[in-house]
Amino acid sequence: KYKGTTLYPPAMLNVLNDFKAIQTFVIEISTNENNTDEILIKIAVETPSHDLLQEIRNHFRAKLRVKPSIEIHSFADIQTLQQSSKSRKPVLVIDRRA
Repeated sequence: KYKGTTLYPPAMLNVLNDFKAIQTFVIEISTNENNTDEILIKIAVETPSHDLLQEIRNHFRAKLRVKPSIEIHSFADIQTLQQSSKSRKPVLVIDRRA
């Protein structure tokens, strides 16, 4: 649950896959200081813009009724996060909750 809405990782992946401008991404789930879940989406895009971030946020709000935090990172940084586990497949959802 995130801000009263049940979210499933495949639903978030589908929303992100709707955008051709996103090269790659990682979804990080963590617990904040209030002991509630926090979602941070890290994306890599060729041409970063405030309009693109706003469009992604609006798409999340329309499809899933939530507005997660979104950060733009370099393609290499995202690749490093995806390959950080011992899995051979890239990891798209990282759960950092205790």
